Amino acid sequence: MDGQRIRPSLRDLADDYDQLAFPELEQGAKPAVSVTRTRPPTILLTSTPPPIPVIPTPPKALQEEATPPAAPKPRTKSRFALQREREAAERAAAEAAAAASRGTERFEIDLDGDQGAPSGGSNMPKLVGEVFERSSAAPPLPPSAPGPSAPSPLAERKAATGFPASAHLLFPRKSSAPSTAPAAPFQPDSPSLADPQSVPGLLASVSAENDNVIRGMSEAEILEEQRQIRESMGLSEGILRMLEARGRKKAEEQQQQQQQSSSKRRPAPEGAPAVPTRKDREEEVSQEDEEEGSPEYIRRHFFPDEPSNPNLDWMKAPSTTASATSDSPSAHAFDLQGLLLPASAHDVAPAPSTSHHVSSSTSFTIPSLLTLTTSSVPSQRSTSFLVLGRILANAESNAEALGAKVWSQLRLDAAQKAGYALRDNNAGAASASIALLAGLFASEVASPTPTGTLAPGAEVPPTILSSFLSTTPLPALAQHLASATLPPSSLSQILALLNSLLELANTHTSTKCPEIDLIVTTPNLLEAISKRFVARSWPASSTSSSSDSASAPTPSALTFLTNLARSSRDTAKAIFDRKLAEPPLRFLSIPPWELEAEERKLGYQLVSATFELWEVQGRYGIGTSMRTKGASVLDLVQERVGSFFVGGERRALEAEEIELVEKWFSLLTVWTTAAVNPHVTEHDILWTHVEDWGQSAMDASRWALQLDGGEGSELVLTKAWELLGAWLEGSKVNQSWRGEKQREWIKESLGAEFEAEGKAISVVRAALERLSASSTPQDIDRDASLVLSALQLSQAYEEEADPPTPALFTLDPSLVEPVFANLEAKSSWIATRLLATLLPQLVNISTRLTRTLQVLLRLRAGDEVAARDLVDWVLKALATTSSPPLPLLSSLDDKLELPALQAASLLRPFFTFAIVTASGGRVVGPLHPTCRDLKLTASLHPFARREPLLAEDWPLVALNELLRSGSSPVFQQLPQGWDHTELEVVRSSLALMRVVVEAGLSVGAPLLVYDLIKVFMLEKDNTTSGTAGAESDLFRDDGVQASMAALLKPLLVASQGRQRLVADTRLPAQNIEGVSSLISSAPFYQLYTDLIGLYDSISLSHPLFGLVLLPSLAMSYPVDYRKLLWIDYSHLLRMLRFPVDQVIVDRLGESALASYLAPRERNESLLGAYGDALVRKVDGKTGFLELVAVHHVSAALFDEEGSEPLAKKLAGAVVGQGSEAMVRRLLSYEQVTKEGDELKVGEACWSSEGEGWEARKQRLRVLVGGVGVKKLEQWGL
Repeated sequence: MDGQRIRPSLRDLADDYDQLAFPELEQGAKPAVSVTRTRPPTILLTSTPPPIPVIPTPPKALQEEATPPAAPKPRTKSRFALQREREAAERAAAEAAAAASRGTERFEIDLDGDQGAPSGGSNMPKLVGEVFERSSAAPPLPPSAPGPSAPSPLAERKAATGFPASAHLLFPRKSSAPSTAPAAPFQPDSPSLADPQSVPGLLASVSAENDNVIRGMSEAEILEEQRQIRESMGLSEGILRMLEARGRKKAEEQQQQQQQSSSKRRPAPEGAPAVPTRKDREEEVSQEDEEEGSPEYIRRHFFPDEPSNPNLDWMKAPSTTASATSDSPSAHAFDLQGLLLPASAHDVAPAPSTSHHVSSSTSFTIPSLLTLTTSSVPSQRSTSFLVLGRILANAESNAEALGAKVWSQLRLDAAQKAGYALRDNNAGAASASIALLAGLFASEVASPTPTGTLAPGAEVPPTILSSFLSTTPLPALAQHLASATLPPSSLSQILALLNSLLELANTHTSTKCPEIDLIVTTPNLLEAISKRFVARSWPASSTSSSSDSASAPTPSALTFLTNLARSSRDTAKAIFDRKLAEPPLRFLSIPPWELEAEERKLGYQLVSATFELWEVQGRYGIGTSMRTKGASVLDLVQERVGSFFVGGERRALEAEEIELVEKWFSLLTVWTTAAVNPHVTEHDILWTHVEDWGQSAMDASRWALQLDGGEGSELVLTKAWELLGAWLEGSKVNQSWRGEKQREWIKESLGAEFEAEGKAISVVRAALERLSASSTPQDIDRDASLVLSALQLSQAYEEEADPPTPALFTLDPSLVEPVFANLEAKSSWIATRLLATLLPQLVNISTRLTRTLQVLLRLRAGDEVAARDLVDWVLKALATTSSPPLPLLSSLDDKLELPALQAASLLRPFFTFAIVTASGGRVVGPLHPTCRDLKLTASLHPFARREPLLAEDWPLVALNELLRSGSSPVFQQLPQGWDHTELEVVRSSLALMRVVVEAGLSVGAPLLVYDLIKVFMLEKDNTTSGTAGAESDLFRDDGVQASMAALLKPLLVASQGRQRLVADTRLPAQNIEGVSSLISSAPFYQLYTDLIGLYDSISLSHPLFGLVLLPSLAMSYPVDYRKLLWIDYSHLLRMLRFPVDQVIVDRLGESALASYLAPRERNESLLGAYGDALVRKVDGKTGFLELVAVHHVSAALFDEEGSEPLAKKLAGAVVGQGSEAMVRRLLSYEQVTKEGDELKVGEACWSSEGEGWEARKQRLRVLVGGVGVKKLEQWGL
């Protein structure tokens, strides 16, 4: 048995042979021989393999009688056939020798014979006629030890290619022709029903014989036989696993097709290896499911010994077992349209898209898309950018699904990847990346990502703009524009992208904007924009379609150059020096009103955009030479605009014509201002070039007034009055008698219109009435511009020289005051300038003073001159205060504060310095510039800081300079004759701050406390002697104390009303720490440490000094602040004796007191300090500090959420070291615990009866235990 070789089943061999085993059994052929099998042979236990039955050669007579079929075409024998022949020959020789020695007759049948006669006795072909068995007389030989089987003859013929030769013919070839005789289905479950002489019967009997042999073998014998079979057949482990997997897969498919609930299966032989479980087969799923033709399929089937190539992993289907957290980018999948897929469809391709460019699915995750952007296949790169662009475009739903963090990172990564892809040589990939960037930047402009306030020196977080520019993309954009290899739509998207980039670059944080400098300094970028979008043939030639937008000039390109010029004087000059402002002259050579109807609208847009570009350059005093260079075509425009207003029938203008008039008059206004002083423009434009423009403005004004509110008349009127005002101002310089004749002409032409019932004054009054109720920014800006232009015209007409000329008109204060009330909260720049201009119309000094202080806090960069003039007026008005004082000043002390207020003009140098430096070191052009402004302007709106010029604590700006007086620029540039002491500066600053507060302007509590801390940091004034002869500190001055006490009064707890329990969870930016970080680079904790040190050394328990120490003890501050006072400077606790209602806070409202109490303290060392303070340092006299210590100790002892070991330790220390009175005080404290409940203050929080008292006593007894209980019993507790 040990040496018995198991014969492979014919059924198995039939599946693996690539040649037919019995070609004679083809349909239509007759059997070559008829074999009758009598009974199965007896298996001998010998080491010699049993012989394979051989079919004997038929007799010659039978061969002659039979009519053999035509001989089949010789076929190449398979290696299995060759192996069988060799083994049969060896066995035959061995058996012949053994039979001869035993005298047993042996019959051999040659299976390879190609001749035979069919049997006429049966319709079924017969394979075996007779089987002769060997004699069993000889005793069986003992089994030999397992050893290596004979090597395969093919093993010696090693392939020259290095690949295993055994892998070439293991799989049946697929024939292109259909089989002529399909094989009958194999039915292993009914062997008894098959004819034993038929092929199914023979297969069943051989299979049963093999099963019987296996049952009699041990496991070791089975394994050895399997090894020998594998070696003889040249099968590797990989091929066997593949065959087993394929067999199981086929069996499962057949089982599913048959859908048999219970199938009869042959039981497994005893001792046979267990069938692999489903869990075991999961490891082979990837082998079973490999798609035919895939790289892994080819490797496993044809090169099984080759290792898997990791470079091909990207082509694998996504793993079904991979999982991702819900907050990770891989947890979400999208389809080709950028739509979010449900979780169940992540690994399934959508029905409309059944193909995938790299995988079995058309679903994408964020990481996969970002990876595909760097693929070596251009189509994959372009597809990934297209899908990313669609995902980002659907921000409303995708941002919420992905989460803020993942969405923000996706935008940053997409901007960076697309920036690198701009260098892609493939037009499709580059176009897709440009489309993504254009959409991404447009969405960022529409909804900017909020950014918090950064402390000085803090690291700026990455933005979309910074991520994009880190890839150095501008040279690539310039190359695309210059070569024009991309589609026209992509080139237009580049222009839109640059426009968006320009808006995002407007950070207003420094004198230079590096992002804009990159645009200007990138070689050939601006030239490529001009060439591609401006310097085109115009109008369109007859050979090209007039509607072809790809070949027509683009007004947005001129808008881009205009916005770029607004950013800085250097940029505007670069545009002019590089001749980029001259190509638009071509749009004036053939005026738009002479073009065909389909081109006329675009023509008007191009001309209007050209005028706007020239106007912006003119605000720097640059480009005024265009007046002489384009004189001929500009005269045509002047003539055309004049025809709108003079002669013929009065008609309303079209929208394009109104825009043309608006841009033309704005350009003339700037050029007129520049011509006032020819040195501003180096004589490029003179007054003689502009002196006739006053008549054009007058004609337009008359036309607009007579049209009586027609379409566009108010806009034309606004621009006409602006031009007239500038022309009048220039006439004062360039005409005799300061333009007296010109003023007379204005009086004759418009004087009647501005009288009581004139049309002009009626238009102004109507606009003021609308401003009293307007709410939309567009309406406010339109009406404010109209009123402002009228006021400027009136001011230009006014002349103080002898003889004086009064203003052209005045407004009724009853019309002006409602405008202030309505526009007080509006942040429009034009509205603010209007309010500043309307202030002189207020007759009441107190009202005007209040409104002036309000307007000062709204003026922004570009309003520096107006801010300086208003501050001067305020100081002048306060210095000339009569008796009795103004109602606004009634609360000031007439002996201590009013004298300091009247001397507040000494602060003018400090205010001027604050106004000048507030714009970031660059002069921003005003809304209505003068010729001097043109020479100084460094940038224009909106490229300026949006923060107000003066902060809400602007009267105290001198304190900053006093703290750094040794290096302060103000003290180094003080005007001649300025000689004042620190005390005078401090007193005047505090008195002026009192006026601002009394005017109803709120100042943030953290900011005010921080400012008053500076007063105590000044320490002392060496020029003031105290009553004892010692030097007196500044904060001890009576006037300083009076002002500070009044300023701190609104911060007292007593001023906050009813108090509630609201936890103090403010961020650092909302308390004094945040205020300090915006002003000083030194941490506030360092300043606070110095402040406590000063209090310890020089304060002598000064109450105001002690008050400013308390806000930093609030629970929103780090615990270090509280430790500093309660532990490091605990000896100061006895000096800080303040009632609860007299404590100041930096969080106003009903949660003021709770900022010291909630949330509860959890720091163990600080709780110990509270307990120690209760035992030794604080008592009922300290008021507020006792409340804080008792509250937190009580919460630690009696709150169920507290730490039990800490509570026991704290209770032992309090009871062991404290007095009976202190313990009773602690037990009697009772406070609300629910968020939002009203706090118990004063006697209401102390109760020595009720259930709470008893519960706290029992709790304390449990905590102290032992000796502590005895002590409590002695105290009656």
